[in-house]
Amino acid sequence: MLKQSLWDISIYTEMMPDYHLLKDDLVKAIYQYDKDLVVPDVHDGGIGPWAQRHKPGVKESDHLLFQSDNEHIQQVKDFCGQKLAEVLHKCVGRYYDTKTWPIAFEDSWYHITKEGGYHDIHDHGNSTWCGLFYVDIGDSNAYNANGVNRFYSPLNVKTEVGMEHLAENCHDVTPSNGKLVIFPGFLKHSALPYFGGKDRIVVSFNAAVEVPDD
Repeated sequence: MLKQSLWDISIYTEMMPDYHLLKDDLVKAIYQYDKDLVVPDVHDGGIGPWAQRHKPGVKESDHLLFQSDNEHIQQVKDFCGQKLAEVLHKCVGRYYDTKTWPIAFEDSWYHITKEGGYHDIHDHGNSTWCGLFYVDIGDSNAYNANGVNRFYSPLNVKTEVGMEHLAENCHDVTPSNGKLVIFPGFLKHSALPYFGGKDRIVVSFNAAVEVPDD
C-alpha cells in the first residue's frame, strides 16, 4: 500500500548561536527604540503602538524595527534572513536556486508584554512567511503555558479512530531566549496570557520572497 502525505504544514525553529552575548545589548536597544518611538496620528495597517482589544497589556512598536541602524537589532535581522533563506532551500531547493531569491522584511516590530498581557488568535494572511524571535522570555514557561505562543491547526477534523493525530488542534512552542520560529503567514496563532515580574519581549516580522522571472 502506497502512502502519500498531503498538506504537510511545518514551522521551523532555530536557536541563535551565542545569544547570551547579545541579549543584554539587544534588550537595551529595544527599550531605547521604544523610548524614542514617535506615535503617528493614524493607524497603519494594524501594526503600531495603539490600544487594541485583541492584544491588551502589550506594547507594540511601529513596523520599521529592522530599519533601525542599531547593530544589535541588525544582528537579529541578519540571523532571521539567513534562517528564512535556509527554510526556502529546504522547501523548494531541489527545484530552484533559492540563493538568488531576495528576501524583503515588509514589517518588523517588537512586543513588550506586561503582567496579564496577551495577543489573541490571529494570522498574517497577507504575508507568505513570518517569524518570531524571543528576545527575553521573562517568566514565560511551557509547563503551565504561561505566555507561550500557540499555533492552531487549519484542518477541521473530527476525532475518529485512526484520525486522532490530525484532530490535535494546537501546538505550543517552548519559549527560550534566542529562539527563532518561522511559520507560514496563514497559520493562526496567539500569545497566551503572560504573568511574571519582568517584561516578556519578542521581535516579529513579515517577509516577502521575490522569485525571479527567469
